[in-house]
Amino acid sequence: MTDAAAASKMAATYPSLEEQMAKKTRLTEAAVKIGTAVGKAERAARTTGKAAQESQKELKKKIEALRRELKKTKKRMARAIASVRG
Repeated sequence: MTDAAAASKMAATYPSLEEQMAKKTRLTEAAVKIGTAVGKAERAARTTGKAAQESQKELKKKIEALRRELKKTKKRMARAIASVRG
């Protein structure tokens, strides 16, 4: 086998430095795209979670207010029934 034949066989077997760098670049670009997608999803999840917590606090306040109102109404009804009976 001549030197030229051996060199062409090696060139076919092993990619050149430029090809290796290109592969790394493509992998880096893919990693950036994946990271961006994960970051966006994480930000959306965090925003949604924060909104859910705020709405839960608001609902708890409304429930507490309704409970107090019901308690007052119950007392008024008891007094009204007692005055009618008594």
